Amino acid sequence: MAVYPPTVGEAEFLAVDTTDVDLIKGRFTTFLHSLHMYLNQLPCLRDVQQARRQWKARTAESVAFGNFASDPEHWYTFHHGGRNEAQFNVGLSIERYRVGLGFEFTLKKGGDPTVVQLAYACFLNVIRNDLAAFKRFVSNNQLQVEWSNYDGDDGDVVVTEEAVEWLLNPPVEPGWIFIGRLLWREEDAATLADPVALGRLMEKVLSSFRPLWERTEILAHD
Repeated sequence: MAVYPPTVGEAEFLAVDTTDVDLIKGRFTTFLHSLHMYLNQLPCLRDVQQARRQWKARTAESVAFGNFASDPEHWYTFHHGGRNEAQFNVGLSIERYRVGLGFEFTLKKGGDPTVVQLAYACFLNVIRNDLAAFKRFVSNNQLQVEWSNYDGDDGDVVVTEEAVEWLLNPPVEPGWIFIGRLLWREEDAATLADPVALGRLMEKVLSSFRPLWERTEILAHD
């Protein structure tokens, strides 16, 4: 039986449009359950915890995804144990739905900025090893950069054509860097409403990031 991700439409964008973080969690509990089911059965993610044992003696969870956090006008989920790693990340804000790889440099949720900075440096080393291939990946999948400053009160999106150069030379010291596919509320509405198309896109992006993520974390823990 095929498993598809839950679709995202106007109802979801309206539901996240509140500063009440508990209300957001309540509204999206069923959605996140379905999303986690989808993510955890993907071939590129279902063995994430086994892969993490290459650099971590034991993992608390057996599945890739299960957590759920909310901020004003925003929710997100990342793989179990990924807070101080390059993290597989899926999130929704009032403007867009994202899927890709993120780096959280703040102290938020018990984070260790020094460890994440090392992971990001290792990620850059990994993509520099075959920069031409990474540039093709970014271009072919229309990936963009999402970033915010340390306080989370300022940020921006970097377009596909400038994304790689920005990653290699961030002009600011951000609190959050994400590289992945941003699906926009209006221009990507058709894809967001189609479970087959959305699932195909999400799996393609996540499966392409999987070897980069694994090489990054092995290098960071070497």
